[in-house]
Amino acid sequence: MKKEVTPEVETETKSITPIVSNHIGPNGESVDRIYGGINDQLRLVNADYTVYKGSISKVSIMVKSSVDGTRFRSYCYKTEDNRWFDRSGIPIEKPKNLTKEDYEETDTLRLENTQQN
Repeated sequence: MKKEVTPEVETETKSITPIVSNHIGPNGESVDRIYGGINDQLRLVNADYTVYKGSISKVSIMVKSSVDGTRFRSYCYKTEDNRWFDRSGIPIEKPKNLTKEDYEETDTLRLENTQQN
């Protein structure tokens, strides 16, 4: 399969068939979206239907419940090229509520690599 190269990110050629579930942007425009699969495999389909080949990390965040105000740990995804996605794979801004390890004094975030090799 022929590969295209974009700045610092290698992607496969475009899909022949548009992915309808990517069309959630303004006026039904296509957006970048993460999809899950079996064995926790993730793939990011870009707005132009190419598949992202960099790593995708799972990042912990703290969320406040809208029901009773309690706080709980959740997660979102971060790509190697610094794009952020919510748990459903929709693009978001970088969260302000990232979780830091309690025992570390640095600003290192907890990252879990979800990329299958």
